[in-house]
Amino acid sequence: MANITELFSKFISEGAKAAQLITDSKEKAIAYASLASACAQSGMVSPAATLPSTEDVVAAYAEPKSEKQAEVKEEAKQEAEPTKTSTADDVPSAEWTEESLERFSSELQFINEKAEEFGAETINAALAQFSDGNFDSYENDVSPLNIVGFTAYMRELMEAA
Repeated sequence: MANITELFSKFISEGAKAAQLITDSKEKAIAYASLASACAQSGMVSPAATLPSTEDVVAAYAEPKSEKQAEVKEEAKQEAEPTKTSTADDVPSAEWTEESLERFSSELQFINEKAEEFGAETINAALAQFSDGNFDSYENDVSPLNIVGFTAYMRELMEAA
């Protein structure tokens, strides 16, 4: 009987073969991303021989299905109106400013209420889980860059409980 590593390697190899047969470039990219995620989460770091290179995935995603699709893409580019580009004001910085405190006041209030309700240790444990162990203190590590994601994560945890 095969051990779990051999079974997992076979699974990844078969998944890569199946992904090569997908004709829709977006679906192909999603399939490859799922395989990469499975490898990363397993801790297996040597499937490079079975998975396609990043260049192959990018080329597959950029490759139009047909000439008609290429024409449609070109027409869409020409007809598209210029979009608003992000400014420094649109993207929050990692530092708390008066504006970011005001902008994220409801998220800050939510975290503080849950810290009072469940205790700081519980919130810190949720933050560590949310950040894969990169952060351990909600008071020091939550910033304007991650507060929306963290509060959404906390809400999902509470709904699941």
